[in-house]
Amino acid sequence: MRMTCANWNDAAEIIAVKRLKSWSNKAEKEFAVEVEILARVRHKSLLSLRGYCAEGQERLIVYDYMPNLSIHSQLHGQHAAECNLGWERRMKIAIDSAEGIAYLHHYATPHIIHRDVKASNALLDSNFQARVADFGFAKLIPDGATHVTTKVKGTLGYLAPEYAMLGKPLKAATSSALESCS
Repeated sequence: MRMTCANWNDAAEIIAVKRLKSWSNKAEKEFAVEVEILARVRHKSLLSLRGYCAEGQERLIVYDYMPNLSIHSQLHGQHAAECNLGWERRMKIAIDSAEGIAYLHHYATPHIIHRDVKASNALLDSNFQARVADFGFAKLIPDGATHVTTKVKGTLGYLAPEYAMLGKPLKAATSSALESCS
C-alpha cells in the first residue's frame, strides 16, 4: 500500500490516504480486515478511520494525518538527525502505544490481536501522541475463547519468540515489539 496526504472537504484539515498498490486476494483480505477493525475501535492511541473506498479494484483507506510520521522515522529515518525523541517523550510514546494495545487485547469487543506491532506501525501526531496503526494482519478473537492458535503473521524480529515458534499469542506477547523500538 502507498500513503499520500490531501486536504479534506476543502478545509485546512489534512488527511492521509492509504492506497492499495496492486490488487490480489491477499491484499484484498488485509484491506477488509483493516477496515473492519478500524470501524470497530475508538481509542486515543489507535489510528482513526475517516472513510474508505472499495470500488472495482480501487482500495483506499482515509485516516487522520500524522505529521510526525512514525517512531521508526523519528529514530532511524528522515527525522533521526533532528533528535525529536528525548527519553521523557519516548516513555510517553511507549505508554500511549501500550494503552492502545491493551485496549485491543482487553476492552475491544471482540478482543483483537494486532500481530504486527513495530516502530513503523506506531504513528505520531503533531504532539507526538502515539497511535497504533496498520491492522491488516490483525485477528479478531471470538468471545469466550481461552486459547487461540493463529497462523504466524507480522515482521520477523518484532515477534515474541513463543508466538513465532508456537503460533500461540500470549498476553505479554506484544511487549516484545515495543522493546525493539530503542
